[in-house]
Amino acid sequence: MPTRSSILRPLALLPLAVLLSGCALTSNPVVATAIKGLSIHGNVHGGQQPVVGSHVYLFAADTLAYGNPSNSLLSSASTGYADTVGAYVPTDASGSWDISGDYACTPGTQVYLYALGGDAGAGPNSAVGLMAVLGNCPSSGNFATAVPYISINEISTVAAAYAMAPFALDATDVASSGSTLALTGIANAFANASNLADLPSGSALATTPQGNATVPTSTINTLANVLAACINSTGASDPNCLTLLGDATSDGTLSGTAPTDTATAMINIAKNPGAHMSDLFNLPSPTAPFAPTLNAQPNDFTIALTYTDPSLNAPGSVTFDAAGNAWIANFGNNSVTLLSSLGVPLSNSPMFNNGLSNPSQIAIDQSGNAWVANAGAAAVSEFDLNGNALGSLSTGSSNTSGAIAVDPSGNVWAASSSSNELSLLTMSGTPALSQFTTNLDSPDFVAFDASGNAWVANQLASNVAIFDNSGNPLSNSPIGGNGIDSPTAVSIDNFGNGWVGNFASNSISVFDMNGNEMASSPFTGGGVSQPLAIAFDGLGNVWVANDTGGVTAMTGSGTPLVGSPFNLAGISQSRFLAVDGSGSVWVANQGANTVVQLIGSAAPAVTPIAYAVTTGTIGTRP
Repeated sequence: MPTRSSILRPLALLPLAVLLSGCALTSNPVVATAIKGLSIHGNVHGGQQPVVGSHVYLFAADTLAYGNPSNSLLSSASTGYADTVGAYVPTDASGSWDISGDYACTPGTQVYLYALGGDAGAGPNSAVGLMAVLGNCPSSGNFATAVPYISINEISTVAAAYAMAPFALDATDVASSGSTLALTGIANAFANASNLADLPSGSALATTPQGNATVPTSTINTLANVLAACINSTGASDPNCLTLLGDATSDGTLSGTAPTDTATAMINIAKNPGAHMSDLFNLPSPTAPFAPTLNAQPNDFTIALTYTDPSLNAPGSVTFDAAGNAWIANFGNNSVTLLSSLGVPLSNSPMFNNGLSNPSQIAIDQSGNAWVANAGAAAVSEFDLNGNALGSLSTGSSNTSGAIAVDPSGNVWAASSSSNELSLLTMSGTPALSQFTTNLDSPDFVAFDASGNAWVANQLASNVAIFDNSGNPLSNSPIGGNGIDSPTAVSIDNFGNGWVGNFASNSISVFDMNGNEMASSPFTGGGVSQPLAIAFDGLGNVWVANDTGGVTAMTGSGTPLVGSPFNLAGISQSRFLAVDGSGSVWVANQGANTVVQLIGSAAPAVTPIAYAVTTGTIGTRP
């Protein structure tokens, strides 16, 4: 980030037309003609006050590599203004700004506005940083008809920061790789902002635009007031700014990189939602501009959407396809719910057909087909990527199937805890290729490593069995002791280590494929309590669904993230969780018949899991 003192142009040096009109550049007849057809305009406010002399930039997220600078879409030759950040348009005396037809974005890229500096009424403030997400660039290459008016304020900044955080280093460095999965993930991430705030009014939403999820309005307003305490102050040296910028560091610790503006501060808060809670919560003044707010300090500032689709009934698992759609198994009403990345039910959702009987888990293969384990039948149900039924296939077992996974070769493995069997089906659905019973005792979960070995959690035996891709037990199988106690979950990280959730001992044990336990394992920190599912995000962080309701997060070395567990309102019996390509964590909340999405809490992950296993990209970004 550049030095902010080099960015602000003194208010006295702005053209008179800028100070007196709502369209900063209409004095240029060529630009004025372009404004008629392609203009986007709006205002910049700090709290309820206009920010005068702020620099408004238009950026597109880079698509070449994570960590790259965002791409400026404005030209100084057209706007007449530029600084070390890039070309910009200034706000006038009412906080208004106008970007005319002097820009073009590449369709499919992700675009946002960034306002830096200005005077919100208490004097020039270099720490002012505000954002608003415009989202996916339309096929026309401009946003004139899509979002003609934009309010850039603290609310829009909170929405933008949480949506963009998994892809952002700071407010001007937002990027993904150019892979298809990464481009899908960042598009879905930017779209998440529309579920949090209304862009024209700059106000927090109470429900998502589709009306099927509640939005934590009070949390968003509280965070907006945290920003306003600095933005409406006398400047970066004001105590409110010093507190905010000192606490909202890149890693949430006091030794991390401190931001120099409030937009980057909010990105850092989104990445470290449990850090310095007391300082930040108590920062707003008694005259904070946004309401309603939280009336008590929360455990963390996680922003979560709670989906209440009528089809959700005792949801037992959630998993993602390559498009970022969520597939949810509803144990209670024999159905599968299919939601878009924005939580919108797809046209064929819910699905009740194809032999579904107490569906418990779903695995998506490398071709995008979904395989559903039926706890009420000795069969698995297969659907194509659009949710069309492909058949109900017998596992060959005499008992029901509770767990399911796809190996790197595309074979489907289903576990029956009642008959202590593993059934292996080919990708084409050939039933009952084999049943394996050796070293199995109430198998409750199946996961694969990159070599194609199956790791099976045996709940009653309190051990983990490991099989090669032909079903032969490895020489060190089963792995027992060392803290393994009624394991109900197992997941494999990018190093081939198996992470085992111990339901009875409230811990996580970690072993390499030879059965050697990781130092300091088992892990009990971060609120691990009756763990039922384990997932990895794109930076190798570990996310755990606890049957008691909370969500635990820890690093790949087992160190809990600040604020873990995230005890979110409405989470009860979190049976399963998964990380999507946008960096959100989704929790199947069986006790309340809901699905909860933690916006931007994680690093984007490669989906589906079977593809990540096959390509060796578990725990890496797409």
